[in-house]
Amino acid sequence: MEVGRATSAAPNYFRPIHIDNWGVTGYESGRIEFIDGGFGTNNPSHEILKDIKRKLKAPNEVFEVFASFGTGISGENLHGRLSSLNRMLKEMKKEMTNVLRAHEAMENDSGAHNVDGYRSFKYFRFDGGRDLGEIPMDEWSGRRKSQLKLSSRPTGEDTLGSMDRAVKDFLKRPEVKNGLEELAKILVDRRRLRTREREAWERYACDARYECSQAQCHEKLYTLDDFLAHLDSQHANLSEDDRSVSIRESKKCWTYRGAGNES
Repeated sequence: MEVGRATSAAPNYFRPIHIDNWGVTGYESGRIEFIDGGFGTNNPSHEILKDIKRKLKAPNEVFEVFASFGTGISGENLHGRLSSLNRMLKEMKKEMTNVLRAHEAMENDSGAHNVDGYRSFKYFRFDGGRDLGEIPMDEWSGRRKSQLKLSSRPTGEDTLGSMDRAVKDFLKRPEVKNGLEELAKILVDRRRLRTREREAWERYACDARYECSQAQCHEKLYTLDDFLAHLDSQHANLSEDDRSVSIRESKKCWTYRGAGNES
């Protein structure tokens, strides 16, 4: 919940959130204040790329594909009757929320413009289109009358309808459809490769591990092989049926909240 609040604390829309420090270097005391990175880093793709490379101490070729999804391109027209100061402020805001600069940096790092065709990694960007970007962040138009028809309440149905039409029009574009299909194929192929080793896939996708269910034991192990070795050395007197039950009951997997408790 705190992560969601931190990434939605957009200035002038939602208040900053203060979160207890968990040991981040440079913030050893007190709490850390978070605001939405959209004001200056509206497209965080390149920051993420740099962070991955910095942590892994590796070049661009460390991964195969990078997908970025946006919420529209702003086509704000500044040629109205704006004063010089207002025009400057508008330009500053436009620059701070500019998503194209990060997109261009990602294209350069991925090698999308290389004349020899070499790519460091495959880069996809789906920006949502200009129609979606033209909808103001704080727009919530549309009201619904009460049964007595004496008052109405805001529902946002007009804004939601505009967003729905904009996204559907964007997805109809041939280049968008082709890009999504290509990305989907890459992701499906990668998942199939990972699932060839079921144990490694479960560990990666579900945080699968084993906590011995035998009384007074509760030894924690991270792979099935380790757990089987533990049963052989510490609980060799178990029958085959009890051994199967222990394997089933000792396995712990992370699950989504709402899909049931951790089992």
